[in-house]
Amino acid sequence: MDALLALTILKVVHVLSASIWIGSIVSLSLAVRVVRSVVGNPHSVAISAEMGRRLRPLTRTSLYMTLASGILMAYERGFLSGLLSLDIHYRPVFVVLLKIALGVSVLLTVGYHASLGSSLVRAKDANGLPKVRRRMSIVGWLTVAFSVILAILGTVLRFG
Repeated sequence: MDALLALTILKVVHVLSASIWIGSIVSLSLAVRVVRSVVGNPHSVAISAEMGRRLRPLTRTSLYMTLASGILMAYERGFLSGLLSLDIHYRPVFVVLLKIALGVSVLLTVGYHASLGSSLVRAKDANGLPKVRRRMSIVGWLTVAFSVILAILGTVLRFG
């Protein structure tokens, strides 16, 4: 397989997996809000947890594929070697560092969000539920924001 075809396939995988990742987390976030407003608090936690559990394989796979293909494309384009050479004058060094930081942040917030979801389902204390739910909402929207910023920075690296 020639290099151009391999890079094209890698780009297609990257764009499709990023689209699935961002689309699924935004859709799930909006669906949880609708479920909470229609069904009400006691039952919405169980329904939201089940939606998250069922979508987790798709969202996690698309996230990991997006990050892996992004790292491979950065390597292919020479971004990583320019960064590792500690060349201060290397033009996209700030954008590459920011993308790395945001990628790690997305992984951390996804893990934290999942642990909050597990604790929310197991919670028996009705007084603690609003606090955990609020924290989970904030972490979820942070994950969405970090993911969208990563996509924008990818465009900046590509066309900037």
